[in-house]
Amino acid sequence: MEVHITKLKDFLAKSQRVMAIVPMWANEQTRITAVKRARSKIGLNYNYTGLIGLDTPNSFYCTQLAIDAYKDAIDVNPPENPLPHVVKPGQMYHWGRIIYDSGVLK
Repeated sequence: MEVHITKLKDFLAKSQRVMAIVPMWANEQTRITAVKRARSKIGLNYNYTGLIGLDTPNSFYCTQLAIDAYKDAIDVNPPENPLPHVVKPGQMYHWGRIIYDSGVLK
């Protein structure tokens, strides 16, 4: 499996729980840069080991991709709460604002 684009309706249909989080570094300019950077990763390997906290170079899972997309903004404005080497999906809210939470597991 590799990093790819999925339609939102398809993603939601197969998800157990969904949280939408706006990263603390997001603003009008950093969002544009983040989308370009994330799209540049399409085709790279999916990082299955990242889900258990292991980093595999040049591969990404959801949270790794989100953090990497904002890398330039993070370097300029590092958070007070330092990012661990690997950010697990359930930890992402520490560096952003939750704007939606389905709140239930299917």
